[in-house]
Amino acid sequence: KDVIDGTMERPYVDFLVDEGGDSAVRALAGLHPSLRHCIQAFAEFSPFSLKRGDVELFSLDGLYTGLRELHDRPTGGVALMIGVYAHWVAVIINKPAHNSVEILLCDSFNPHVVRATDAEIVQHAINRRRLLNWDDATFEEAVESMKCARAVVWLVVECVRDPENVRRVYCRYLVYGYLERFYRVVLGMADLDM
Repeated sequence: KDVIDGTMERPYVDFLVDEGGDSAVRALAGLHPSLRHCIQAFAEFSPFSLKRGDVELFSLDGLYTGLRELHDRPTGGVALMIGVYAHWVAVIINKPAHNSVEILLCDSFNPHVVRATDAEIVQHAINRRRLLNWDDATFEEAVESMKCARAVVWLVVECVRDPENVRRVYCRYLVYGYLERFYRVVLGMADLDM
């Protein structure tokens, strides 16, 4: 019921992945089990989780394999269910023809964040706050979630261009996260901009 017309919340997706693994997630989408790496689920795949090292390496290997297979085929698609900050988004990578790729962001907040500035994201959250009567904490979570969703799309774009970038992105963010913590904790400096 929830998958058809409601919201897919993190505990529900966690349950599906824990209880059924990839086969449960594929079954949700109605895909035949023989379609390997078509749907990937990541509890976290945001810049924040990459910098903290929260993304498991076997998940990245699955993403790499899925994108490599898509890259090598003339047509196809990959769907990513990604936990970003406080909710889930879906990123669909569709390759309808050779050398043509579409990347779609499906987000329950319905923002136009891919090319939005931080100010535009905040304005979108203000509009939603008025409509849904959000408290301050929910408002802040929404703003951070939309910023994370924007960053995730650009991470995916980078990885779709060249599947080898999956590992490069992971290493870059992980090293950056260590440096950021070092500067903040040891040297008492503010966060670095990436």
